[in-house]
Amino acid sequence: MIARSLLDLLLTLFLVVTIVFFAVELVPGDPAEAALAQSTVSQEALQQRREALGLDRPVLVRYVDYLTGLLRGDAGRSWVTGQPAMVLVASQLGPTLNLVAAGMAAAVAGGLLLGLLSALVGPVARTLSGVALALPVMATGLILIWLFSVQAALFPASGQGSLSRLVLPAVTVAIPAAGAIARAADAGLTDARDAPFWHAVRSRGL
Repeated sequence: MIARSLLDLLLTLFLVVTIVFFAVELVPGDPAEAALAQSTVSQEALQQRREALGLDRPVLVRYVDYLTGLLRGDAGRSWVTGQPAMVLVASQLGPTLNLVAAGMAAAVAGGLLLGLLSALVGPVARTLSGVALALPVMATGLILIWLFSVQAALFPASGQGSLSRLVLPAVTVAIPAAGAIARAADAGLTDARDAPFWHAVRSRGL
């Protein structure tokens, strides 16, 4: 089972990497042209930028090089800054982990509370959990910024570092997850409430 799960994980990663690589390739133009299109550089300078980025090589060659680089732990360089991609990822790892931890805590707390209310109260709470599942993260983020940053001025709309700047992003990513947790908790509590042991203890006055 472990071996099959690892194989599925590797296959999923391979498919994701492949799809993303070729999706970028299908976008019209290239990074060199996008970066220098507004400037007055010559076509020779543009071609030199393409060669420096390796964009002059066939796409299949670049794909194989990218895969072999990933196996060595080398994700290549940023087309914008020229820095190693892993350096850019590492620089944002701390804030990302903070957001994940805060979002997960908010999702679990909110989801369990909403699931309990769904099992005890019923339709209204279930509707709220359905809305939480259906709301797109982008729309939720904009609504929260408008309400709590623009209108009420309670939390900053952007930035990182302080706890107050983490609140809106954490709640934004937590809402859909809280809806899913609420549905699972509601189903579990409802099944337990309909089980024979529940009726037995209730008949004994507990």
